[in-house]
Parts: sequence; structure tokens; C-alpha cells
Amino acid sequence: IITYSHVPACRSGFTYYKGWCVYSTQPTRLHYDDAVNTCKNLGEFSPSIHSKYDLDFWSDYAGTDQHFWLDTYCPEDGKLYAWMDGTTTDYFGPNNELMNCSHRYLVHMENNGISAGENIYTTAPAVCAYDPPATITVESSDCACNPSKIYLDIVFVVDTSANMPRDTVGDATATIQSTLYGLTFGTDYFESNVAALTYADSVQTVRYFGGFRTANDITSLSFPYLGGSSTKMADAIKEASTMISSNARNFTRGVIVLLTNSINQQNVASCRSAADSFKDN
Repeated sequence: IITYSHVPACRSGFTYYKGWCVYSTQPTRLHYDDAVNTCKNLGEFSPSIHSKYDLDFWSDYAGTDQHFWLDTYCPEDGKLYAWMDGTTTDYFGPNNELMNCSHRYLVHMENNGISAGENIYTTAPAVCAYDPPATITVESSDCACNPSKIYLDIVFVVDTSANMPRDTVGDATATIQSTLYGLTFGTDYFESNVAALTYADSVQTVRYFGGFRTANDITSLSFPYLGGSSTKMADAIKEASTMISSNARNFTRGVIVLLTNSINQQNVASCRSAADSFKDN
């Protein structure tokens, strides 16, 4: 039996907010460099914005703090603003605020969206955030088998579209990690081989078979948040099926584990067809 808590404990100084652990200097207002260093000293970053969902989520939060610094920076005037957490600038804001950057202006979040302020004169609170894993417990005494002796070819498929809030993706990741800790990895008898995919309006391989060997491989598992619409479930099932059929362990069975919060009636037939084809093979 696998159970998890929707409200994990945050580190000292952080408070839980809708799936995130958040630290704020409010009401203290800081210059940009001081705000960046505040988060850096805590080992975190300010939230990065990669979709309209992210924008609305953190705009709502800014409604409590009024506004706060985003740790973007300008690598070169006229280029895209870049995120200090290393994520890609793949969302530009409703009015392209993250395009055509200037060293003179840096970006903060307000309760009505993204705004730019002059680096020298503007002050705002620092907000640092991280997405905590859900608290997972596994009661192995209630399982009818020994997980360490399972030998399966498993592909975990996770929906990371806009229909899956980031905290739900975090819960899905934690559930997978909890499951993986009980397995023995390898390609021999009584060993499991595991891969992982994610999908939204595209399909992306997160780990190929053989990508899990050590505890560090499990703890480092992360699913990129693709956002957008959840239209490629059938394609994800087909891709997982192809990965399993290509793995060529004739003494094992293949398993696809789908974690999603989405249902699109227009895609039901194609998803059922892909699933039936996998079962038949």
C-alpha cells in the first residue's frame, strides 16, 4: 500500500503554499542583487515562469506580497531574459516582457502579471520557492509479493500538461520514486528494467531502459513540466510499448504505468486502441 501526504513539511523558514514551500522577506524590500543572494544562501531560486498557468499561480501569490523579484537576468541586451535556475526561457509573458532584455531593467512579479523595474532604483521583497516531494510511505507487509524479486520491464508515463498542476507532478514523481526504491535493477532474472516518459502536446523520453541503477538515479528523477494541452496520451502509450518490445527480454512481462489527471473524450478511442495493441503484443 502506497500512501502520500498532500501537505509535506517545509524546511525551517519556508511556509507551505499550494504545493510549494515558499520563503518571503515581506515586508522587507531588497535591491535585486540582495534578493538573488537571499535565495542563493537558502539554496533555492525565485519561481521561474514557463506557462500561463505559472503566471497566474504566482500572480495570485503576489496578491499577498504585492510584488517580488524574479531572478531573471539579461545575458546581452536585446536577447531573451534568462532564468538563474537554468531552465529554458520558453514563455515570454502576455506582453513579451521576457523578450528584448535590457541590463537596465530587471523583472518582478506583481499581482497583475510581470513587470520590469530599473535595477538601480527598484526594491521588492525576495521570494524563494521549491517544489517539495510528497511524503511517501510504503507498507510492504500489505503487499503479496517481494518487490525486490520482481522482474518486469516497466515504463512510467507521466502527464505534465497544464491539466497537471506542478504539485501533482511532484506527487507523481514521489510515488514513482517510492516504488523504485523497492526494486532490484538489472536485466537478469528477478531484476527490473525501468524507463520513463512524459507527455503533453508532445512526447519526451526522461529515462531510457538502463537509466536506473543506483539510489542516486532514483533521487535525481525529474519530469520536465511541458505545459500545454494533453493531446499525446495515445502517442505516449505507443512509445512506451515500442520501448518495451525493443527491450527483448523474453522471460519478462512489460508494464506501462500511466499517471495523469487528464481525460479528453476526443482521444479516448485512440488511447484505447494503443492500450489494446500493447496488451495484444
